[in-house]
Amino acid sequence: MIRQKIQLAFQQFQSTILKDGRPEPDQVIALLDLVKGELGLSMVYVCENTAVGSQFIYQYCSHGASFSAMHHNLLIAEGVERDQLYGRLQQDNPVTLEGEGFNKNYALAIGNLAYSYFTGEICQGFVSFQKEKQAEGWSEDEKETLTSLGNLFWPLISGDQISSLSRIMHAGPVGMSMIWVYPKVKTLIFSQDLRTRLGISNYYRAKSIEDFCQNFVAYLDQDKVVAAYQKALQGEAAECICHAFQRPDKLQLNFFPNRYDFAGEVDQIIVLVRKAATVSKEHRERGKRLEVYREFQMIYSRDNCSEFFVDLTKNQATVFKAPLTWQPVLENREDYDQLLNYFASELVLPNSQQRFVNALSRENLRRQLAQQTSFFITAHVRVGDQQRLLEFEVIEGNSGIRRVPESAIIVVKDVTDKRVSRYDSLTGLLNMHNFLLEVGQKWQTGGQLLVMNVENFKFYNMRYG
Repeated sequence: MIRQKIQLAFQQFQSTILKDGRPEPDQVIALLDLVKGELGLSMVYVCENTAVGSQFIYQYCSHGASFSAMHHNLLIAEGVERDQLYGRLQQDNPVTLEGEGFNKNYALAIGNLAYSYFTGEICQGFVSFQKEKQAEGWSEDEKETLTSLGNLFWPLISGDQISSLSRIMHAGPVGMSMIWVYPKVKTLIFSQDLRTRLGISNYYRAKSIEDFCQNFVAYLDQDKVVAAYQKALQGEAAECICHAFQRPDKLQLNFFPNRYDFAGEVDQIIVLVRKAATVSKEHRERGKRLEVYREFQMIYSRDNCSEFFVDLTKNQATVFKAPLTWQPVLENREDYDQLLNYFASELVLPNSQQRFVNALSRENLRRQLAQQTSFFITAHVRVGDQQRLLEFEVIEGNSGIRRVPESAIIVVKDVTDKRVSRYDSLTGLLNMHNFLLEVGQKWQTGGQLLVMNVENFKFYNMRYG
């Protein structure tokens, strides 16, 4: 039998839902805390399903010592854990959880009593009770209390999901992938097919939408994705066409603001991802560039400022990554010679422009790469409203007959802060920038320089440290 104090609280909570619709978060937490205190529990969790039965988000959580262990409101359940989760939750309602698949640090732990909500084969969410001493077991009164609490929360959890599901189904689910975006916790969750196709983990934490686009969206399409996301953040549906980063796929993205917080701000955005029709010639050309680019992808780091592919034979350039502030300069310029000259005139400091163009001209790239697999130059370049010292490293791509270079990869790094220290922290020797400066000075006074190199050792060093 449910205790009278809890019964009265349930009735009051139910009347609030009938009168005002969705209750305030403080009202929900107060109810969870009351149940927790009356039954001597350590925690009460209320979670909703996010990504087709694989991930769950904490919607509400009772206060307590474990509150900070919520991992930014994110709970992942996959593989064996997911199978065990479904197997146990579909047996009974509520059910006492057993088995190694339930992690003690999460909402679903061994010994918890959980009340779940299923729509067909999909678990829409659950309420989970965690005891201070799990070995004590659960009485019938406690199970009855949890069932009543579960029934109270079912409309809150299912309402948003059912309404969004109808909109998503109307948009057309055939051949569709999904991304769940949580702006406040700066987290994106990917559907299984996207994770498999792109080789990414369950979720991604991004400092901003620009940070996300830089690693997942083709450079010249990033502003369109940012604009569509900002529109969804304001509560409007939006769509755009873009290429995936490092892939030839052309994608159609539909953004739906799906859930709002109590202040009316968007709490969750769902992105539908579908392949868009691609012109075969465009697809083939992009695929060729990517094939060369991926050979060097393993040596790149995420903190590269920019990454370019240059077809030396066709005089074509593809920008894979660059600061968004460069986009007006780089946009719609596939002719490499034009792009190089315009980039130099608009972004490189005047006293370095001619040297920059000469060093990165196709003629010099061919000449240098015919003799060595890579080389670099430095130049002062405007990035946003700042002047930064950038290192442009040119790496050999494909070579034709007689080792004539046909393509090149240009990787750009911001080395401004590295100039602060004159010496390398590991070896105690001059760092590269100051070493080259000093060599230049001694060369002018008749000095001699002996250079030895271990071929391709830099690739090893960049991969393994």
